[in-house]
Amino acid sequence: MSDSPNTKKRRVVVDDGDCKVACIGGVGSLTHIAASKFFESFSVALQPNKSMTAVADSVWALKDPCSYGVIPAESSSGGVLSGVYKNLISGPELDIVAEFYHFDELCWVSKVPLTEVQSVLCHQHLLETCSEFLDSVDQKRIAKNLPRIERICVADSAFACDQASKCDQPNASYSNSSAIASKTAAQKYSLDILQQNVSNDKNAETRYIVLSKPNEDPLKLATDDWNQEKRKTSVAIALKHEAGALFKMTSCFALRDIDIIKIESVPGAVAVARRDSIGTPTSMPREAQDALHKHWSMVFMVDFETPNKAAYNSLLRNLQDYSIWIRGFGTYSTGLKEVVRTEPSAWSTMLDNGVLAL
Repeated sequence: MSDSPNTKKRRVVVDDGDCKVACIGGVGSLTHIAASKFFESFSVALQPNKSMTAVADSVWALKDPCSYGVIPAESSSGGVLSGVYKNLISGPELDIVAEFYHFDELCWVSKVPLTEVQSVLCHQHLLETCSEFLDSVDQKRIAKNLPRIERICVADSAFACDQASKCDQPNASYSNSSAIASKTAAQKYSLDILQQNVSNDKNAETRYIVLSKPNEDPLKLATDDWNQEKRKTSVAIALKHEAGALFKMTSCFALRDIDIIKIESVPGAVAVARRDSIGTPTSMPREAQDALHKHWSMVFMVDFETPNKAAYNSLLRNLQDYSIWIRGFGTYSTGLKEVVRTEPSAWSTMLDNGVLAL
């Protein structure tokens, strides 16, 4: 994870503070833990939200808004999280003012003994991230004539742990359940760790982005220093429907030796459906509306390394020649660091060797 800006160290204030930060999930969720770490140099109040849309609405709220919103964007093993770019493009206009990376050591946790576990609760993305481990557990159970563990998708890992902590109570919503979560969440909800580090990729990181209203950045997370070594810019681009359109767009970057880090396609109708902070449709050129309001039309979300200011301004002018609509999401410091790989564990071997006895 990237270091927070150099400021005097102050503890995170969870229920009160000088600055409010909206994040997905309650205390103990992966996003809450990551946001706490990123903002540890500031006095901030972290406000739990149930969804990405709720986070954006909290930042744009007319009354008592949050200064920032933190959402998980993608993981190094599972790719872009579902709905991230769709919500960025279709929601209230927000800028990305920072990004950071956080290593999430995921654990299998429960309140009931391993032999009594019937289900596992976690976010859909974590089911995919830990699929190899869960498949190996199922294979071992089938060999012992036990049923597979039911996999249940829930909003976030904090909710999963909360429900798992109540699984032995009368009328529990999820009887004999377990969860995929962090050690921090397991401790908070008094759950036993059945197995540590259950991700398919033992080195997996999650990339988080920090959002704020345009021109509002009270903690000065974004930087205007064009001499900084690592800067990233994110833009959404709708292209003309013609042969070679994508080639022409990418050539604008290539001819200036600008590195494109990522290109993701999003349905064009998402951009046409954009709303401002009070629900009013935002303006868009008629040509763009007509082109994007069709099935299979696409908007491209592009992340690229930001060059010097002259090349950056030249790039944007050139992109206008080949696009019908562009929306910028800001330029910000990148927290990307080199990841040192280690050999992942083979879950089937660990199970056979009794590391996790069923």
